[in-house]
Amino acid sequence: MSAAEHRCAMVRLAVQDNPAFELCTLEVERQGPSYSVDTFMALRDNYSDAQFAFLLGLDSLRDVPNWRGPQRLLELTSLAVAPRAGERLTRAELERLLPGLSERVVWVEMPRIDISATELRRRVAEGRSLRYQVPVAVEGYIRERGLYRR
Repeated sequence: MSAAEHRCAMVRLAVQDNPAFELCTLEVERQGPSYSVDTFMALRDNYSDAQFAFLLGLDSLRDVPNWRGPQRLLELTSLAVAPRAGERLTRAELERLLPGLSERVVWVEMPRIDISATELRRRVAEGRSLRYQVPVAVEGYIRERGLYRR
């Protein structure tokens, strides 16, 4: 894992040309562990009129009941879930995971792009290109700073 300053810089570079995106540094500025429920409470305090959607994968959705304050998280945000290759949980399965979960999940249909952070770091360590997998500016940043080399 790279330092927070590098992760923030890479996100800034990745979104710099798209006004629909903005980097939020709330989690890296917070002292101690960062929990999603705390982040959404802070966002709610700062943007009281906003509606939030937390984008996550199906594997993370299955783990939400084990997170800190899962019921409170459901009160603060909906969960926009990108399913794997047509795999979804039924309403009953969602409710068994966590009561009220089925009312807060929105299934997001999107093209599947198999990009793994582990694979990207491996490619960098091997000196291989990240072309078409990360923005050009991000790849340049990684290479210039020698990130993810073994």
